[in-house]
Amino acid sequence: MTSNMKSQLLLELRKNNELMRKSLQESRLQVGKETHSYHYANENKMIAKHVLNGKTEKEWAKENNINYNIRKHINLKQLSHLSYLHGIDRRLISEDIEYKERNIALSKLSEDWMEFWEEI
Repeated sequence: MTSNMKSQLLLELRKNNELMRKSLQESRLQVGKETHSYHYANENKMIAKHVLNGKTEKEWAKENNINYNIRKHINLKQLSHLSYLHGIDRRLISEDIEYKERNIALSKLSEDWMEFWEEI
């Protein structure tokens, strides 16, 4: 795994995560709701479960005996997948898609993403 490639993916993931956070805050603000840290955590948990075979980052880290910051430990494919889903989630939030529907959509798109990468 090249460190340059991983660095680029980490930057992309940070950007997509920040854009997702802004979209969530704006979406909730438009309907007069406050956004709390647990709202962001819920989004991150939902996305991580699609990338980490149904596990949260915390569960995956414990299972793999690493610190909680899994982004330094996951492989390039997982990192790319995580970034991709953050970007999709941001778009779905911007379109006012509810959490449960976003989860369903992310599940399908995640499966499609994995099938695509298995064919390569």
